[in-house]
Amino acid sequence: MYVALFWTIVLLLTPRKKSKPKYFLGIFMLAATLVYFSHAVFFTNNIALYLYIDSLYVAAMLSVFPLYYWYIRLLTVETTYQRNNLKLLIPATVFSIITAIVYCLMEDPLAYLMYYHFNMLGDNMSDNSMWKIQRVISNVVKFVFFVQILYVLKNGLTLIRKYEERINNFYSNTEGRSMNWVRWLIIIFALTGIMSSVINFIGRTYFSMNHELLFFPSFIFGTLIFMIGYLGNSQKHILFELDKEEKEFQDDVNSVNWRNQHVSNHIKDNRFWKDLKTNLIILFEEKLVYRRSDLKISQVSEMLNTNRTYISRLINEEFNCSFSYFVNKYRVNEAKEILENDASQELSLEQVADVVGFTSAGSLIRNFKQYLGITPGVFRMKRNNIEK
Repeated sequence: MYVALFWTIVLLLTPRKKSKPKYFLGIFMLAATLVYFSHAVFFTNNIALYLYIDSLYVAAMLSVFPLYYWYIRLLTVETTYQRNNLKLLIPATVFSIITAIVYCLMEDPLAYLMYYHFNMLGDNMSDNSMWKIQRVISNVVKFVFFVQILYVLKNGLTLIRKYEERINNFYSNTEGRSMNWVRWLIIIFALTGIMSSVINFIGRTYFSMNHELLFFPSFIFGTLIFMIGYLGNSQKHILFELDKEEKEFQDDVNSVNWRNQHVSNHIKDNRFWKDLKTNLIILFEEKLVYRRSDLKISQVSEMLNTNRTYISRLINEEFNCSFSYFVNKYRVNEAKEILENDASQELSLEQVADVVGFTSAGSLIRNFKQYLGITPGVFRMKRNNIEK
């Protein structure tokens, strides 16, 4: 509860205009704080207080995963708050209202809560119709919570995959722009959510009678919440930057030399396609344009006097790869040639990276290993041993 509250304060103090995802992550943390506050009330046996916040607990619990999914959308596909996403909160709203109404209709809700939480839902209250309704609602809420976990896991990973495809097809250097940290957090969060569902089905009563066992879920949930807050607060969110740059170089078919022809005609024109491919290869193999560390596909399209859609499609279909993969392959090949000819090891990896267009030695090492299956340091050492 305190970890979530800490990040709620930190993130909500972030100016909304400066970083919408960070601010919205603060709203997610607020919901998480309410969930853990409800747990704290329960495990301190404050039943009278819990009577008034149980419906709030339902609302918060069924809001956590939808809010996290909304946060992912702000990271990957949305640059503004979309009201359409409010529909994600419908289950939380509906079930919290129903829970509150059922409590109001009970003759003695306090006695019900005491029995419900501390007597393992025995049968001697089976004649209480409101109790039966609330028990059904409780089970449905648990089921909806589990469905939300699966929904966020599936759709969240899909959004990240599409985002990274977009990044890889626009930038040559994707360092600092990857969403791997979010992907892993979604997976961990989903697994933790599944564990939470299991705990819900077991019932908090079990843990209230075995307080020492609370350490394990508390430690896991606390660590996860801290990781989400820390990474979310420290990461640079570049979707707005990407949208801005794409709009600056927006495809304008009327601005190219072939402006009087339709796009589909160009795609079908084999000579146009072959000429474009030849010019692209010349640009990379003779003019060495890949040495520009900040190279973007929009810049390449300007150099070839065409639009970004053509270049992206050409690379995707003819070379069967993304723009970043295409560019970095040239960089790695030149780095390999430099290392082969630099037998005396006069050049550091940082210098080699700078020459071929990588932003750092770390980026060179990662890409070199990805393409050649070996680090540049090991490659250089083996090369020197062969020559000796």
